[in-house]
Amino acid sequence: MNKLRKKIIRDLKLYPFSDRFDINYLTGFISKISEEKDFNLLHPFLLLASDFNNLFQESFNQIKSTILSSNLDYDLLTECLISSANRHFIVVSKISGVEGNEHNYEDFFKKKIQSVDTSIGDIDARAALETEIDSLNILFSYLKYFKEELKTSLEDENDTSRVDSIIHMTLTANYYNVIKTSYDDSIFNNGFLEVNKNKLHFKYLNNDELFLGKIGYFRLNRNLSAHHIILKETLEKVNDVRTFFSSFYNNKNEIKRIKKIIIKEGEIFFTLASGHDKQEFCNFIFLEESLRTYYEFVYDVQMPKSEGLSLKDFLILFNMLQSLFNYSLNLVDDDDSVMRIKEFGKFPYKIKTESLKSYLKLKSKYSCKQINYFLNLLTNNIDQRINFWNYPLFKKNGYYLAPLLSVLNPLIFVLSDRWLEDSGFDIEKRGVFFENHIKQKLSNALNEKRYFFKIPKISKFIVSTDVFEEIDLIINLKSICIIAEVKCIKYALNPRDEFNALNRLREGATQVNRKADFIRNNATKFIDKIGDISTKPIIKMVLTNFPSFSGYVLEGVPIVDLYLIEAYIRSGRISNHRLVTNNGKIIENKLEDEEVFYNNEDEFCDNLEGFLFKPDYIEKCRNYYELVANKISVENSFDMYIDSVEFKNI
Repeated sequence: MNKLRKKIIRDLKLYPFSDRFDINYLTGFISKISEEKDFNLLHPFLLLASDFNNLFQESFNQIKSTILSSNLDYDLLTECLISSANRHFIVVSKISGVEGNEHNYEDFFKKKIQSVDTSIGDIDARAALETEIDSLNILFSYLKYFKEELKTSLEDENDTSRVDSIIHMTLTANYYNVIKTSYDDSIFNNGFLEVNKNKLHFKYLNNDELFLGKIGYFRLNRNLSAHHIILKETLEKVNDVRTFFSSFYNNKNEIKRIKKIIIKEGEIFFTLASGHDKQEFCNFIFLEESLRTYYEFVYDVQMPKSEGLSLKDFLILFNMLQSLFNYSLNLVDDDDSVMRIKEFGKFPYKIKTESLKSYLKLKSKYSCKQINYFLNLLTNNIDQRINFWNYPLFKKNGYYLAPLLSVLNPLIFVLSDRWLEDSGFDIEKRGVFFENHIKQKLSNALNEKRYFFKIPKISKFIVSTDVFEEIDLIINLKSICIIAEVKCIKYALNPRDEFNALNRLREGATQVNRKADFIRNNATKFIDKIGDISTKPIIKMVLTNFPSFSGYVLEGVPIVDLYLIEAYIRSGRISNHRLVTNNGKIIENKLEDEEVFYNNEDEFCDNLEGFLFKPDYIEKCRNYYELVANKISVENSFDMYIDSVEFKNI
């Protein structure tokens, strides 16, 4: 990334969606940089910054005006906003369910729904729901500033106007968020603005990175689906269900199931009975495999500040919470229309704080102190920016309020990153566990293949007091030597997260280039530790936990996720299956095609570098996608579009 783009990103006085934006400062800045490299490419961002800032100010002025004229007090307004989002979740879930009994994994990620604005056309169903949560984050973070100004709600004969207020502020926040996110994505990810009369188009210098990002997300979900299917087949063969359940829960569960749920004015009431809940357990093993797939290296580790709880303990409790809200969906009336404020009470959105604590205590063997810690871990802090992706609950007046999407279909890796971080287990501490995990995984895989390899037990290679390097991973193979920098990254929630993760990986690429030179120049000094690599080419890589950036080449070094390199070593092939189900049971698991990477140890070494720089499987996934220009503007003086990669409509 060039220096000018970095300046634009880091200086809030140039950022149009900030209160610190300064038009006079911007004007002076432009006059000083006109000779800098890439000025012409980035100039439209600066030229249109005041227009984007106007959108920013107008959006929040509209939201403020709607809030103050809504005839809704703070408590009722927050409840209606969440209930409205939950209504949308229920409606979209009904119309976007997977149809039929036969499907590929990728079918799950193709669902579209009609946009409110017909000029935009069909939109991604999941993205539409996620935008709703992003809008709640905006509205709740802003709404708290007017808490004291809002008067007690009064019944209104024309109550549809109060319902319209909820809809209007949500749509305003939605639109603002779409434009802001498009701007952020473009400025952070090497994009540019193409301006032509009344049309503004966000484009990218490297469309290949758009494809790789989408493929990474697809691979992540496909890997999870594969694990889930294997577990589901295993579960169907189990006879002693009680023992099987308890072993998965580490005996932390009580033999209790939900007997009855009642929804009254949006509030959830429950009754428990003895017994196991198979649906709850199936959901748990899917969540467990999700985290084990990418966070196995810290899954059972007790967090430093967590009352003795591990990531698995958090997941057990979270799954019990999910079950409560999941059962409540079955009680929602088929009539999902809302014409009066009280009709928002049709949809589940709150539970008394003491009731939820009691529910978790009755369902589990965790202490009250541990349950309180867990719930605090899930709850937004009113004094900070609200984020329902990181904290699915909002505590108010003795109740927990909860958006259904954040609870039932969360971005589980965003949640787990937050749990780890807030419990004192930051990315650097995780990295140590990840490094050891990689060595164990790859050692096991190579032992199974019975291929020659040597992985040094030390990580610090010392030539003298002042000359040394710490190297995360060296694997001496039959005819090549792998040197890797291990970089644990967080799951990216937004363009800034992607930018930070990419910078971390780029830093790793720079480091591994330097360290590879060090080893090559001092190979004879470490022959007892590494073995003889004097005639072997060195294969460099940055090894990471998520597949989001696999296929990228940074500073001449390929970025590879552990899942991909382990698959190359362990099986030497990637398979594609088609499933046929009947009443939720898998009746056929058919191999469609298979990609073989090598047939012997020599080919294994010879083909590895080519695989890392251009993985055949990732290249094959490109066929699922196409580059499209999506319209993102609704009412504006000019049309706005953004390039994105989406599933082909076949």
